[in-house]
Amino acid sequence: MSEAFAGLLGGLLATISLRTPYIARAIASAVATSIVFTLTEPNSDQNPLIKGVKDIYNVIRYTLLDHSKLRNFILFSSLIGAATLCFVWFIQPYLIEIKMPLPIFGIVWTILNLTIGFTSFFSHRIESLLNEEQATGFIYISIATVFILTGFCYSYYMLILVFAIYIIRGIATPLLKDYIYSLINSDLRTTIFSLRDMLKAGFFSAGMFILI
Repeated sequence: MSEAFAGLLGGLLATISLRTPYIARAIASAVATSIVFTLTEPNSDQNPLIKGVKDIYNVIRYTLLDHSKLRNFILFSSLIGAATLCFVWFIQPYLIEIKMPLPIFGIVWTILNLTIGFTSFFSHRIESLLNEEQATGFIYISIATVFILTGFCYSYYMLILVFAIYIIRGIATPLLKDYIYSLINSDLRTTIFSLRDMLKAGFFSAGMFILI
């Protein structure tokens, strides 16, 4: 939701100068960085499982080698996240191709991110209607179909497919994370989801390198 409204503000700032959003981002990042130094570790009666490099290695091995179902969900979630993120990075060039006025960019970005936010509220209903294979199959086929269709032509009508990707993202992200949550203990979640984010970033970087 915050990214949605920030997109609206960023679009308006871009009408002043394309440098203005970068300046505003630098100021916001400086404020956020200063807040980080005020954070403190909360007291906990539980002894953390992850204490060193060896423990991290054991968690990675458990995730990617020993637990096949967890590995499959981690890899699938990372690939889907990377694929949709690549799509997001090409939305602005897509809007340029269809000759959309610059002031509208921020409005479109805001509506797209609000679409994710509202859709995610209903992802649990999809989860209750479909089993794991059906849900992951739906996500895979839907994203692949939209990717193919958006490559055929550039027009305002194709924005419907762009919104379709954001609807799928709103469903897929919490749903796949919940599947992963159900397979791991609470004391492993931070490390395992960090691993998932690293894989997602790696797949995204590789994808963007190939595409660009």
